[in-house]
Amino acid sequence: MLPSWVDSSFSYRKLRTPFLFSLIMWLQTLKTSAQRLWWWLRNVPEVTPLAVVLSCAILLVQVANGYHDKFEKWEASWETTLKPIWLAWYEALHPYLGLAVLLGAGVLFLHALRVWPRVGALFRPVLIYGGLVFVFFLAKELRNHWWSESYGNMGEPPTPFFFFLKQVLMAALLLSPAFILRWFDRQPMLQKYTITAFIHPLVFCYAAFGSLWIVMDLMDKLKDFQEAKVDSDTILQLYLNLLPAVYVMVTPAALLLASLYALTKLSRANEIVSMLTSGLSLGQILKPVIILTAYLSLLGMAMNYHWAPNADGEREAIMRGVSSKGKSASLATNVMFRNEETGRTWFFGAVPFDLLSRRVQRVMVYQMDGKDRIKTVWRGAAAKWWAPNGDATTGMWSFYDGTERTYKSGVAVEERYFDGSVQGAKRVDIVGWSETPWSILSGSILPDSLGVPQLVAFALANEDMPKEKLAPFRTHLHHRFAYPWQGLVIVLLAAPLGVSFSRRGALGGIAAAVIIFFALMFVNEFFMSMGKGGHMVPWLAAWMPNLIFGSVGFILFYAKVQNKELPKFAPKQWWLTLHSWWQSRQTQRAPAL
Repeated sequence: MLPSWVDSSFSYRKLRTPFLFSLIMWLQTLKTSAQRLWWWLRNVPEVTPLAVVLSCAILLVQVANGYHDKFEKWEASWETTLKPIWLAWYEALHPYLGLAVLLGAGVLFLHALRVWPRVGALFRPVLIYGGLVFVFFLAKELRNHWWSESYGNMGEPPTPFFFFLKQVLMAALLLSPAFILRWFDRQPMLQKYTITAFIHPLVFCYAAFGSLWIVMDLMDKLKDFQEAKVDSDTILQLYLNLLPAVYVMVTPAALLLASLYALTKLSRANEIVSMLTSGLSLGQILKPVIILTAYLSLLGMAMNYHWAPNADGEREAIMRGVSSKGKSASLATNVMFRNEETGRTWFFGAVPFDLLSRRVQRVMVYQMDGKDRIKTVWRGAAAKWWAPNGDATTGMWSFYDGTERTYKSGVAVEERYFDGSVQGAKRVDIVGWSETPWSILSGSILPDSLGVPQLVAFALANEDMPKEKLAPFRTHLHHRFAYPWQGLVIVLLAAPLGVSFSRRGALGGIAAAVIIFFALMFVNEFFMSMGKGGHMVPWLAAWMPNLIFGSVGFILFYAKVQNKELPKFAPKQWWLTLHSWWQSRQTQRAPAL
């Protein structure tokens, strides 16, 4: 049978070639096969258990093939102690947890196709899968935390509370989708309809804005990737890691357009009027949208706590490594640090983004004497720092593949090679130096790409710095929590402006909402500059845009819910009203003669 869009009066025998006819027949066969497969996936009850069994079989096959041997191991030569037993178990089991996460995503997607649109049936599978992903990331976080506590990652001060808060936010990020699905399933029919009308344009806006940002960034960096011969897997991994940062960036605009589109469409179709006549108030109609927006803002705050700024910093590090034709991401390049107390000058050619498993490249250390003359110079192709039991005061620097040159009265008198060609060893360990990677790099680190734990550690390690230099870091610290809630502020502003019972009112509300959105972006940048410049208290600078526009949004939302006329933008009238109120207040306070 031919597709319905094919003209039945057309004679296919008159075609000069049977290619087109064969193509149409093949497409029709493919469509029929897809429909049968879809029916089978939806109706055969054994599909989900079969997928689970198949995933377990794949895991067992990978275990037999030694899948974990392909991953990077802990190098005992870096450390002074033997590998802990639990770390060996971690290296053996963690790769299989990652494989289980990938296979579980396919099983969950298949199960969702089978039970859709019965959202309530997804609660338990989504919760179990979220717990599996949480265990996978928690194991890696605990391993990295143990490494930092035992050997000192960069020598930064420990922040146990903020590490614990990071795990709590990660749990909320991964486990909360199951509870949101259950909340949606228990909503009344009209509230479900409102949420669905809001979610459809929201998903489209997220996909459109996110894809547009990634494509524009890729087009801008494509030439650098080609010149550095970066493989496609690295590029794909880079942009996958950037998804939290993209989510945080596009959420305010996506929420604005989605709420305006959904509420304007419902208003023009008189569906909001129908809901009002059914006994619901406007507050009850808009309540699910506000709750969902608050949840999305909470997710944005969780991502902006560490993962979004860290991903953005990793992207800049990768591009810095590409520009310098390096093989790995560079946290900083060509860093110079002078310690006046010890008389040592440090130079780092390239600092890797991941100091847990990589080393600083092209290191030079100049030791000066009391007369500011060179006394000793250490040169190494690479260097690594760690501290036994995490104590930075007993830290040790290891230099690899280099030389140690000694000077007397400013003249070189002896040079020793680490590779053993003259004397010494391939590696030299120096204990007792007070410099750590964190203290050396503090002057070149920007707060834009630091998460909350790193910002707190920087503030603790540099308490003696002037307030003006610490102001950017403290402002960004509060901004990590404040910025994601601008999405909720925008919806509070857009919801009352989007609900209208006339075409003219809707267009005016949309225009006003867009103007307010750009005003919020301008005010946010203004107060951020004030805070980073030390002209304003950091926490107030970060939260002031939310306080100002949130108050306006609350007033507009309350007025709309109470069916009152929205305040108009009339500064002169506002001033006359305020002046009249003040005069009446003064008259009431005046003593009677």
